Amino acid sequence: MLRALAQAGGAVDDCSGTPLWALSDDDLLASLAVAHVLAQRLAAVQLGLVREVDSRGLAVAQGASSTSVWLRERLRLSSRSARQLVQLAATVDAAPQAVRDALLSGAMTLEQGRVVAETIAALPPEAGPEVADNATQLLVTWADRFDPTILSRLGERVLTHVAPDLADHAELAALEKATERGRGPPARHALRSAGRAGPTQRQPRHGDREPATGGDRPALRTGR
Repeated sequence: MLRALAQAGGAVDDCSGTPLWALSDDDLLASLAVAHVLAQRLAAVQLGLVREVDSRGLAVAQGASSTSVWLRERLRLSSRSARQLVQLAATVDAAPQAVRDALLSGAMTLEQGRVVAETIAALPPEAGPEVADNATQLLVTWADRFDPTILSRLGERVLTHVAPDLADHAELAALEKATERGRGPPARHALRSAGRAGPTQRQPRHGDREPATGGDRPALRTGR
C-alpha cells in the first residue's frame, strides 16, 4: 500500500511540473476529467483506511477519545469534516460491495456514493439482500448520468422499480404513521385512491422509465 501510494505521489509530482499553458484545449479538458476521477478513487481508498482504523480501535488505543477526534488532530481536519469522514466510511462499508467497487473504479463520485449507500441503508428490513443488490445496481447505473441531488430523488422511488409490491407496502406503512400523527387521510383509503390513478398518473412498476429529470431519463436495467 505505501509503495503504491508513493508511486501515486510521484505521478502527482510529474503532473505538477507540467506547464498547463502548453496544453491544448482538448488535453486540458481531458486532464481535468481524469484528475477528477483519480481524486475520487483515491478518496475511496482513504475511506477504506479510515474504516479500518476505526474498526481496529487504533485511535482509542493511541489515547484519543474517538476516531473522529484522532483524525481531527492527525490530519488537521475540522471536527465536522472528521465526523463526516468516519460516518461516511462506516456507511459505505455497510453498503453492498457494488457501492465500494463503483467508488474505487471511479464510476461514482464520493457524493454519489454517499447517496447510494444511505438509500440502500434506508430500505425496509423486509427488502432482503437481493432487492438491495438490484437497487444498488440501478442506482449505480443512474449515477453515470445524474448528480447527487437528482440521484437522491430517484433513490426515493427505487423500490418502485425493483420491488413494486414492497414499495406499495412501504407506502402504506408510511401513510399509516402519518395517519396516527393526524397528518394525513386514512392510510388504506389514500393508498386505494393512489391505485385508481388515471392513465397519465399510473403508478410506475418494474421496467418503467422514471419521469424525465433535467431533460434526461435514467436507464432502468436491473439485471445483473
